Amino acid sequence: MVHLSDPLTRERALAWARGQSDDPELRPYPHEELESDEVSGGWAFADGRRLYVAGRDGSTGVSLLGHRDPEDTIAAWLVTRRHANRTLAPDDLGPWQQAAVRAVERGVTVAALDDPRIATADDRDHADWIWLSLRRSRVAPLRALAANDRLMGPPQPPGRGGRLTHACPLCGRPAPHQERYPRAVCDDCHEATLDAKGRRVRGRNVSMSGGFEARFCEPLPGSAPGPEGDGGPCPEVTRSGSVWVHGHACRMGEARFGGIVVEAL
Repeated sequence: MVHLSDPLTRERALAWARGQSDDPELRPYPHEELESDEVSGGWAFADGRRLYVAGRDGSTGVSLLGHRDPEDTIAAWLVTRRHANRTLAPDDLGPWQQAAVRAVERGVTVAALDDPRIATADDRDHADWIWLSLRRSRVAPLRALAANDRLMGPPQPPGRGGRLTHACPLCGRPAPHQERYPRAVCDDCHEATLDAKGRRVRGRNVSMSGGFEARFCEPLPGSAPGPEGDGGPCPEVTRSGSVWVHGHACRMGEARFGGIVVEAL
């Protein structure tokens, strides 16, 4: 599902649908309940093959006509969006979610709260994982929790699941954990990467299928911005992967299943 910036208008919803459809006969699909819901509703459009739904909250969906009645598709859409947009109160949350929300709102880590309910290593790992997810969200913490049921549960029983976070090897803040990358840095350190001359660089996948390219974050002196509005390619880091974070040597590269990973050396 592509998520558009919200709040969405009918005109922007139609523009999105036209961008998805190659059929000049694309037309509105009127639906009173969908259009009248000011929070979780939106607008539907149809061409000869597909139904396109765009919500006021920026969510979108595309389904094939003929496989399911459009009315059923829209009804299911509304159930999903109303669940995601429901109002949560702090008392609706478990101790892990409460701690993560408080930490995000205060601009600190869960560890800084010294919450006695987060007593075990599994408790801390779970709360830190939620904290990471909430920090990355573009919406307020309670809304992010409502939209993601995976974040609402307790930790896995001991021996099930795996480690979710580890301490950043550079600063100690929680970092997302993958067994393949035990020295991956946290989000903040990931954004602080420099090349050998102290210029800010970032990594990206070159296509949907992967690949790695490093780019300067700002144009070099005397040069114009790159076509993506940044400083253009950084061939040396693309070739070597060598970057520095707060004076520490690191390596930047493509993560195995997509994305970019920065590891402390």
